[in-house]
Amino acid sequence: MLRACAREDIDINVPFEELPKPDQDFVIEGEKRSGGYTEEDYEYDRWYGVRGFFRWLESKTYKMHVRVLLSRYRAYITCPKCKGGRYQPEALNYKIQGAAVSSAAVALAKAASLPSQRGGLETAAPCLTLPQFQALSISEARDVLRTIEDSLDDKTAQMLRDEICARLNYLCEVGVGYLTLDRSTRTLSGGEVQRVNLTTCLGASLANTLFVMDEPSIGLHPRDVGQLLHVMHNLRDKGNTLLVVEHEEQIIRAADNLIDLGPGRGEHGGDLVWNGPLEEFLNGAGAPSRRMVVGNRREGAPAPSLTRDYLTRRKSIPVPKSRRKWTSSVKILGARQHNLKNIDVELPLGVFTCVTGVSGSGKSTLIHDVLYRNLLRAKGQSSDQEPGACKSITGTHRIGDVVMVDQSPLSRTPRSTPILYLGLFDQVRKLFAAQPEAMAQGLTASAFSFNSGNGRCERCSGTGYEKIEMQFLSDLYVRCAECEGKRFQPHVLKVRLHDKSIHDVLELTISEAIHFFAKTGEDCGARISDGLSVLDEVGLGYLRLGQPLNTLSGGESQRLKLVGHLSDASGTRNLFIFDEPTTGLHFDDVAMLLQLFQRLVGHGHSLVVIEHNLEVIKSADWIVDLGPEAGDAGGEVVATGTPEQVAQAENSHTGKFLAQVLRMGSAGMLPAVRGILPRTTQRVYTDDDSELALRA
Repeated sequence: MLRACAREDIDINVPFEELPKPDQDFVIEGEKRSGGYTEEDYEYDRWYGVRGFFRWLESKTYKMHVRVLLSRYRAYITCPKCKGGRYQPEALNYKIQGAAVSSAAVALAKAASLPSQRGGLETAAPCLTLPQFQALSISEARDVLRTIEDSLDDKTAQMLRDEICARLNYLCEVGVGYLTLDRSTRTLSGGEVQRVNLTTCLGASLANTLFVMDEPSIGLHPRDVGQLLHVMHNLRDKGNTLLVVEHEEQIIRAADNLIDLGPGRGEHGGDLVWNGPLEEFLNGAGAPSRRMVVGNRREGAPAPSLTRDYLTRRKSIPVPKSRRKWTSSVKILGARQHNLKNIDVELPLGVFTCVTGVSGSGKSTLIHDVLYRNLLRAKGQSSDQEPGACKSITGTHRIGDVVMVDQSPLSRTPRSTPILYLGLFDQVRKLFAAQPEAMAQGLTASAFSFNSGNGRCERCSGTGYEKIEMQFLSDLYVRCAECEGKRFQPHVLKVRLHDKSIHDVLELTISEAIHFFAKTGEDCGARISDGLSVLDEVGLGYLRLGQPLNTLSGGESQRLKLVGHLSDASGTRNLFIFDEPTTGLHFDDVAMLLQLFQRLVGHGHSLVVIEHNLEVIKSADWIVDLGPEAGDAGGEVVATGTPEQVAQAENSHTGKFLAQVLRMGSAGMLPAVRGILPRTTQRVYTDDDSELALRA
């Protein structure tokens, strides 16, 4: 390539993006620009192009290392033959003619069409091919179809048009009318995917049907939740029944009937606390729970309910009394991925930062694609996808590690448990191995492991159950008949630590285990108790030591991931990135999560959280609000500052809802978070004049 560039007088010291288009084509396509290359071309030193090099590599894909190399450089590009239209030339001969296509829609369709197909767009009544029609936004396409000229005698075409218009109208009703019809679903945000999926139910026009929805408000801004409620009420009014699992307050208050389960978590839950109208629930009416009557001072008192406490404001998450100050930051310059409009964003370090905005405004693109993937590249780590486009990112040298925390399962195998994840099970096994009965039998610490060693049950290999394959049905899991679910052999279970076997210890909850190991009187037991106390502080005290991690909920997995960083004494200042961490969390779980956030920042870490939950937003030290709308109408920085400053921004949808929450405050309410409140710190990260820029 260097010899070919020298022959063509191409300056190799100029960045590729600044080369003239002909020179770029020469580097990519080679000297022929079209057609295949032969062995003779290689012999005569003819430049075959970067694309030709990869075509040659594809002929060697029987080699593993070649496949690995190719996977690093593969990406989605526009098809050079159809130019992204997806259809063969014969299909472009068929067009539809509409009378209500706006000039913007015509320009958009022309830009997305082939040059040979643009002639019809110059007429008074534009004719659109299928690729041109798909390049329109949903709202534009609906308007085109409503005014399409069709034969009144053709009832089939009229019925099809009405059905398509109805479905497009449903998409507009849920607030995604800005999406183009040919938009790939993998580029949609979580809130957009949720609403598009919802329209499949609406478009069916069913009646007398049971719809079960699990957290339909995931990824939705408070403004968009109102549109969702309107759609759900329309479904109900058609004679359907909606069963919704939800924690969003707006949706709970809009329900006709409320079912509350609890009253606590884990083994403290599982009871029916309430089933009836919302008004009676809030007033505290109804029969008491059998389980809780004894604990109440007066007979017949309503069962305790955390949901009721938060809805009636008896409990709440208080507004922090002060916001942390920051002196250094990571700066993103010229972010232009997807709908981002070449924006500059400054994300403070050493504080709790929230990135907000309506669904589809560009939050995930900015944080996931641009910030996270470029930071991984700066740290020398690989990313599964290409980093988002931006001019540069500065301040990366001030960050230790970049940690993306999501709600994905910690483990897919039942062999991993909370005490194994924390690395404390080795200490437990040493305690048992030090008992006189274990020493008399010659048992070492390895005998008390259910994942390996000679002490586990041989029939179930220490899992406590056996898997029965049911062929065409789901696999069936039954308790091991030999160990009866205790995982270990009988002679190992005879070893006792304060009258408890290794199986009994694994059956303890974390709260019980803290007291159990603290009273052992040994240094090893004290270390175990101290290590488990962090889990109890973040609200996971109800988990059992031997509970498989693949049975944990998303919120439980998320908090367990952060516990290790809280106990890290290395002093490394990491950047934690969260995307909708409150998904699936109750009001009280959100309070505990915020307490954990404040502790992380108190340890010197930095937090960047993409969130729609107003309780989280009002607790942040700094807010970056994107918008003002979604899709092409978004991708800009609307407001930055403290929650109080963003609440005063006139063109911010987040600011309008945030102002209401801040006005309510927490006066006269029982605070739910008693952890470390934000404190004013003058300096967490030392400012450095030297900026290390990352070029993208």
